Amino acid sequence: MYCEPSLADQFMKLGLDFKIIDMQTDPSTLRQLDAKAASGKHQISLVTDSSIMRGTDFRAPIHGITLILAKAFTTERDAD
Repeated sequence: MYCEPSLADQFMKLGLDFKIIDMQTDPSTLRQLDAKAASGKHQISLVTDSSIMRGTDFRAPIHGITLILAKAFTTERDAD
């Protein structure tokens, strides 16, 4: 989910299986976005930086991934 940092903070407080994706995230983690957690549920990734949205391949190798946009892009380049 691409959202404002304040919204990401609110989601993290819910105690669900959310993961913040930022510049320090291990690239191997991004290749496993379609893996289920030990609870059997899919992990939800939160992204607050448009440069990460632009530079990351969010296609899952096995299952499809739904990308939810809860924040507007600031430029047309970000939206591409």
